Amino acid sequence: MEPELTEKAVQCLRHLEKFDFASMRAMCADTATVWHNDGKGEQTTEENRVQLAQMSGGGSVACGTRSPVNSRAR
Repeated sequence: MEPELTEKAVQCLRHLEKFDFASMRAMCADTATVWHNDGKGEQTTEENRVQLAQMSGGGSVACGTRSPVNSRAR
């Protein structure tokens, strides 16, 4: 993997670790899609952002950050 692409992948994962889904989304082109190897095909980056927030157990879809009420100590 080229260094620039590696840096972008790491940056995206850092956003994911912080439950900062809005910043993850901002890294993508408007026409970007996410493909999953689950037989369901592609989803828009917005659909993926919503799904990640729901799976995180408290990430707020509205602002893209974890809700303080549901935050867990790390």
